[in-house]
Amino acid sequence: MSWRRGSLHGVIVLAAGAGLYGASYDGSAPKELPEVHCRRTPRNLSIINKCHALRQYFEPPVWLSNKHLQSLLYVIATATSWVHWAQVDTVGTADGGTIKLFWKEPPDVDDSRPTVLLLHGLTGCSRNMGPHIPKLQEAGFRVVGMDRRGHAQSLSSPKFSVFGDGYDVQAAVAEVHRQVPKSQIALLGLCAGSASLLHYTILEHEAVKRGKRTPNPVTACVAIS
Repeated sequence: MSWRRGSLHGVIVLAAGAGLYGASYDGSAPKELPEVHCRRTPRNLSIINKCHALRQYFEPPVWLSNKHLQSLLYVIATATSWVHWAQVDTVGTADGGTIKLFWKEPPDVDDSRPTVLLLHGLTGCSRNMGPHIPKLQEAGFRVVGMDRRGHAQSLSSPKFSVFGDGYDVQAAVAEVHRQVPKSQIALLGLCAGSASLLHYTILEHEAVKRGKRTPNPVTACVAIS
């Protein structure tokens, strides 16, 4: 009797696994190359041509072919990631709000390596960007994460948005530039972080048109939806 019960349990587990696989498998999903939207200038095209990953098809394992399952796995991976930060700074904003900057290594005013400022996704924090940090460091970037106000910290002002705010990004950029003045800065916004990044670029563009913006240390912005 126990043998039959064990066999029945095995059949149930196999059936459940087959059902999950069948629900997640998406064999009809077409292979697609990443799309890049930019001005087709010689400089931009030169940069794009150096990014070999843009000419490679994304081919997930068979068991991970479903896009929704991919998103779920990414959420789990980022939520459980752990990052050791060498320095954490609390930065005040003009309206009394606070944001936080997380430095993967202590800043050095004489260091001219480029810096990438990470803008995390919806309801997340800088720790969730952990899976992206090793590759950025391998490429020679200093890595700094920015926690938006109200994310992994208490609010110090009534102003709040889960998508962030371009003015807060301006405050973060100013502080990073103050601590590493010789470094060029790149912004990398992921998911909802792209919204605050795009708002930042609009604010900077408007300031330039009004003639009220000094040379900007930010030389590149990347928004990943």
